[in-house]
Amino acid sequence: MTDKAGGKVIDTREITLSPDGKTFTMTVHSPGRNQPDVLVFNRQ
Repeated sequence: MTDKAGGKVIDTREITLSPDGKTFTMTVHSPGRNQPDVLVFNRQ
């Protein structure tokens, strides 16, 4: 997924779901940053 504002890319997001459906991971890449933000959500 790519977010844009005013025609410029704000960030890109990669979303994955584990095969068992219990872990959702979103990796956010922002221009100008060396490391992405990684968010991990676990279903209980």
